[in-house]
Amino acid sequence: MPVEINRQIAPSLKRLLSLSGHAALAKPQMAETYSNSVVQGSNLFGTLLLGNSTRSDSIGVERINSEGAISSASDIRSDATSTSGNSVSDSLALSANGCAIPASGDEVIYFASPTKFYILTIP
Repeated sequence: MPVEINRQIAPSLKRLLSLSGHAALAKPQMAETYSNSVVQGSNLFGTLLLGNSTRSDSIGVERINSEGAISSASDIRSDATSTSGNSVSDSLALSANGCAIPASGDEVIYFASPTKFYILTIP
């Protein structure tokens, strides 16, 4: 059974550290029930992967409309090669608990609030 150590950093933020060496931040969700109309809008996103040249970094803008359609424009750097002006269109299946899975199935998005989210990429 994994053992975790929880440490309060601020009133609304906790740091989790497992004995296996993995760390994470925990933030309470701000909306009680999520829907596409709650999270619609434009969001800036980006990745920062320190010391790992085999992965890619990206920055861009993602737009979600009230029907759950997603469109994004981004710039990507992968293995010292840069690509500008990438665009993606997808649709979003958003659960009332704030967990969303795009139709492409290559990531899971967790909303902490209507304007803050975390993306887990599925390899």
